Amino acid sequence: MTTIILIADHDRGLAQALDRSLRTRGFEVATAHNALECIYELRDNCPDVLIIDPCILWGGGAGVLQLLNDEEPVKRPTVIYLESPGNPSVPEHLQSRIDERIQRPQCLSELMPCVESLVDLIRSHIPAASIPEAVDTAKGTAPTSFAVDRQYLNQ
Repeated sequence: MTTIILIADHDRGLAQALDRSLRTRGFEVATAHNALECIYELRDNCPDVLIIDPCILWGGGAGVLQLLNDEEPVKRPTVIYLESPGNPSVPEHLQSRIDERIQRPQCLSELMPCVESLVDLIRSHIPAASIPEAVDTAKGTAPTSFAVDRQYLNQ
């Protein structure tokens, strides 16, 4: 069984870079660019992990957390909250819905450390049997560079 990750972020470039990086590591990834898409993906795909941007359009991260609080999904995802300066705060009653917090990458040099931190957090919350081996299809090993992702972050 593959671990399903939902990336809900208003920044399409960052969402695509995270998507590619996590797929390269063997995870199944879906993306949403607003709260409505996020809610649809949560209901339709029942992801194991939700990586959420608090500034996501049409409801914000807090709106999605409120929905998770009000309407318990079939499978409760591990919620990883992307933080950055100036983010709206999460109401106190929703704080318990956030399992982990991670600093949002602001530039390409911060992408790889962010991805490594995400993978570590996912491994700490998901049973080992569901964690895929990192594979680069060309070499059969984990990738050492994500220069390809530069095109997404510079859009």
